[in-house]
Amino acid sequence: MANVIFKQGTRAQYDAIAVKDASTLYWLTDTRELFKGEILYAKGTEATTLASGLMSAADKAKLDNLAAGGAIGLTAVDASVILGSDENGTTIGVQVSKEKGNALELKEDGLFVSPAATSGAVEFAIEKQDTPEDGFSATYKLKRTADGADTYIGDAINIPKDAVLSGGTYEIVDTADTPYVGAEVGDPYVDLVVANAEESHIYIPLKGLVDTVKAGDGIAVTNNTVSIKLDEANANGLAVSTDGLSMAVATTTSAGAMSAEDKANLDAVMSSIVWGDLGDEATA
Repeated sequence: MANVIFKQGTRAQYDAIAVKDASTLYWLTDTRELFKGEILYAKGTEATTLASGLMSAADKAKLDNLAAGGAIGLTAVDASVILGSDENGTTIGVQVSKEKGNALELKEDGLFVSPAATSGAVEFAIEKQDTPEDGFSATYKLKRTADGADTYIGDAINIPKDAVLSGGTYEIVDTADTPYVGAEVGDPYVDLVVANAEESHIYIPLKGLVDTVKAGDGIAVTNNTVSIKLDEANANGLAVSTDGLSMAVATTTSAGAMSAEDKANLDAVMSSIVWGDLGDEATA
């Protein structure tokens, strides 16, 4: 019968043996393992929460990171987490800021936020200001109305002047080259006013776009306005007004149109006259 050789040592010494003897029992004192040659026959059991035993490498690493009653290995991410220790071990808590106005509270069953106090209806509206801010054509503000009190919120909304026209008029040139180069007296043009800080003007000549009318007999043209021209000294009752031409009835002191009554009287007079030739009279 072959002899059984028994050797003891550490796991590091066992691993350093290049060729293990199959007839030798190796007892590893640090890991409590028993090998026959390279075959593992027995090892100590690892500890559990219910029974003592060997400590695993993972458990040993965890133990090294902890100290009795301390919080070694734990780090608070920010001020909202509190780490501490006492006779019962490590404690972790939640911290709530004591700043005024903080609605967050720590209750026995967790964090709590108080509901906002309710009041009367709150309304919001965009309001156009009566007077725009300098350099702008219009200014709008957001108005908040609560419990009858009005407040303006946020920045004003300003509409630039250079985005719109403030007005325009139809004009006739009175002075040559004024208000634009090439203007001739009597030329029509449109004057547009830009709603910018300088209130710039834009002149649009209409010469060539509007037909030029020349006055003829009995016609007067003034600033492109055409009217009937009357010889008032010899009008003989003829007149012109906004309603048109009219003819006044003749009177004993002024010429004019014959009325229907005068025409009837004239016809009556003419019918009572007998007209004849002197040659028709009998001679003596």
